[in-house]
Amino acid sequence: EGDDVSNILHLIESGIVGTMDRWNVEIKERKTGVSSFIPLTNYFSIGVDAKVALSFHQQREAAPDQFKNRFINLLRYTKFGASAILDGCETLPNDVILEIDGKEISIVDQKIESIIVVNLPSYAAGVHMWGVDIPIGLRRQNIDDGIIEVVAIQGAGHLGQIQTGLSSAIKLGQGREINIRFITEKPYP
Repeated sequence: EGDDVSNILHLIESGIVGTMDRWNVEIKERKTGVSSFIPLTNYFSIGVDAKVALSFHQQREAAPDQFKNRFINLLRYTKFGASAILDGCETLPNDVILEIDGKEISIVDQKIESIIVVNLPSYAAGVHMWGVDIPIGLRRQNIDDGIIEVVAIQGAGHLGQIQTGLSSAIKLGQGREINIRFITEKPYP
């Protein structure tokens, strides 16, 4: 059960040291205007995938001794994902305004259930969300270029297709400053 710690330590010891962007996520309360800041090096998301992760996290916090096996954890995570297919976040595109470097990105009326801001090529157990097919006007993803990528998924089923290589995330853009404003009172994970 689990990996041998000595193998993990060996991989760490023989790893390559490199630089990595570090981002600040500002969360501003609409009613009070009070801001809090969270450091980001990997990714964050809003929508159906965050809903699945939150459900998994809450269950694990409630019963940590039931979440000690990787395979069983994967099955549980899959179960939460299957539930999210039926109860997704289909109104997300109409509930937020997305801006990348001050330019509004139109997502209204698109079938998007998650927006993911990602600095790493590895997401959700190794999925490369930005991918290798780069549209004209966008750049290859790097973890140390001062640019962060924004992608979307169309729901839990779409994320499953991405994880199995049958589909790709929707590339919304890249930038140095991302602004996601909620225009609804509806809570999102």
